[in-house]
Amino acid sequence: VIANGQRGLIEDALIWNLAVNTKIPGTPLTVFATGKNLTDELYVVDRARGILPGSDRSFHGGVSVSF
Repeated sequence: VIANGQRGLIEDALIWNLAVNTKIPGTPLTVFATGKNLTDELYVVDRARGILPGSDRSFHGGVSVSF
């Protein structure tokens, strides 16, 4: 590793993500939910332009329509 921190190995990180979806019977709708970085792990993804941290814990959900 050099003093500017732009080269060298990036430490391993175990990141847990989860995605679920289900179609609502009799409708064209699918409900979905995702969670990313469920344990809110602090990790580095890039050092080429300085230290770039990975994403924080996040949750998303929604409904999709097929037609």
